[in-house]
Amino acid sequence: MSVLVYIENVEGKFKKSSFEIISFAAAIASKVKLPLVALSIGKVSNDELQKAAQYGASRILSVDNEKFSSVNPQSYASVIAEASKSEQAKIVVMVAGFSGKSIAPRVAVKLDAGLAENVIEMPVIDGSFIVKKGAYSGKAFCYVEMTYDLKVVSMLPNSFKVISSPVQAQIVPFAAIIQEKDFTAS
Repeated sequence: MSVLVYIENVEGKFKKSSFEIISFAAAIASKVKLPLVALSIGKVSNDELQKAAQYGASRILSVDNEKFSSVNPQSYASVIAEASKSEQAKIVVMVAGFSGKSIAPRVAVKLDAGLAENVIEMPVIDGSFIVKKGAYSGKAFCYVEMTYDLKVVSMLPNSFKVISSPVQAQIVPFAAIIQEKDFTAS
């Protein structure tokens, strides 16, 4: 079992939000006592992938396939769901950015998981799993208890600080089974 964090890249480079989400996922993984696995989709160098280890990812899955030259929410969701199953992830974490807002719900459906979007701080994990999330365009907050065994959590950017916690990381190519239907709209 593990916590899986999907880290976005832009033209093969990670942005600050990627390091925030790894730090956030590492804090969750530490709290639930599971290893943190990071997933990168697209062409990213090994040196760039190793940066994920600086924030707590001990295993980094890399999907380096030319079909992923641009973000396609359906195909990305399929890969993330497949990686989640492969790694037996109990919690999947991603940024609630432009692409994450369309990917997270799809991943939750594919995994039959609970979904909490726009999370703004570390969940309360003490036998329950309660997240604080923004509501009404950030004008209000609400607390949601996630009761599903599998959880998909998307965090708003700039909601969690970047925390350096270097670990030794293993970079592993991940050969996702990709269907042509994942690249088409229906």
